[in-house]
Amino acid sequence: MENPLVSIIVPVYNVEKYLDRAIDSIKKQTYQNYEVLMIDDGSTDNSLVKLEEYAAEDKRVKVFRKENGGAGSARNVGLDNASGKYIYFMDPDDEILPELLIDNVSLMEEYKADLIIFDFIFNKLDGQTERHRIPNSISHLSGHQFRSQIIDIFKVFSLYAPVNKLYLMDKIQNKNIRFNDHSVGEDAIFNMAYYRCVDSVVLNPHYYYISWERADSLTHNFSECRIRESFQIYIIFRSFLREFGLDESFADSDIISFVYNMRNKVNKSIFRKMYRYVLKNCRKNMKDVIKLILVTPNLL
Repeated sequence: MENPLVSIIVPVYNVEKYLDRAIDSIKKQTYQNYEVLMIDDGSTDNSLVKLEEYAAEDKRVKVFRKENGGAGSARNVGLDNASGKYIYFMDPDDEILPELLIDNVSLMEEYKADLIIFDFIFNKLDGQTERHRIPNSISHLSGHQFRSQIIDIFKVFSLYAPVNKLYLMDKIQNKNIRFNDHSVGEDAIFNMAYYRCVDSVVLNPHYYYISWERADSLTHNFSECRIRESFQIYIIFRSFLREFGLDESFADSDIISFVYNMRNKVNKSIFRKMYRYVLKNCRKNMKDVIKLILVTPNLL
């Protein structure tokens, strides 16, 4: 097998407590032809110091420093400076298994794929572990097959996260795909743009990524702006389904679930604004459903 270069892109912001775990897992990769692009997104802790120490130890590591702009803008810096045939995005507070690159690069080469999607484990704060399972055997799909089956895949496995995927750099560059500057959902928007143009996709049922839930994670900090951005993902996903002749109501169920789950994660003032915003912007046939599910005497 040819050993093409893989660019591992890691956005970093105030994660000095977790960086060693992530860096150690990269060092343990059995596939050695990789470069690591660590982008410090304006950290105010000692994250940058750790990154520079890592770079001093390994010439394959490149460190970039930028003003704080979010994970999406940091990943874009990585893409702008990457040299690899394949792109892998990792979060700085998680870890990867040693076989991630060797196994998935092999599949990319064997099937001449544009995209590999593999399994991952999510360790929650309450000690519970979730595993997002995809088909039990390796599946190779054409781009058309993948898009036509995307609802069924989405039912058992999130297609938004970038950390369980290996991408083809030429496809990203030729289609000029980049992350936007949203504070939430920039990965979902990136992926939906990428899904539109893939010609060959492999689903790998093995897990290679271990995600750790953090109480101080961005995904736990909700504001009115972030909730509006989350709703924009729903709009884009609905448009994606419509574009490929798929059932838009699946996107409806996704946003209903999101809003319902937000009831206990945001204060009442923000929730009221979110509730009204969703009712104003959602499809007419969703309004009664959302009212029935969400309206409770003590909340609104």
